[in-house]
Amino acid sequence: MKQLDREGISIPSRDPVKGTMNKNQLIEYLVTKVHDQDEPLFLLRGRDPLASSVVVTWANVARTAGVPKMKVNQAISVSVEMCMYGHKKLPD
Repeated sequence: MKQLDREGISIPSRDPVKGTMNKNQLIEYLVTKVHDQDEPLFLLRGRDPLASSVVVTWANVARTAGVPKMKVNQAISVSVEMCMYGHKKLPD
């Protein structure tokens, strides 16, 4: 069974036993999809207690800017998952 990323794009399997990528492989895969290698990226983690509010803020600004509703809803969904993640720790 193929995994799909949040945009519905098929993610190739790298682990023949589990059929899924580990987190590091997934991050590497997603970063390599960026065509402009100079484009800045910023990763927010679920354990960061500040992250969910940043994602909600992005979603609100994105909604106002006309970003497709599906993308905004995906961001809100990730924000909820971040809130529910139990192991909170401020970034180092």
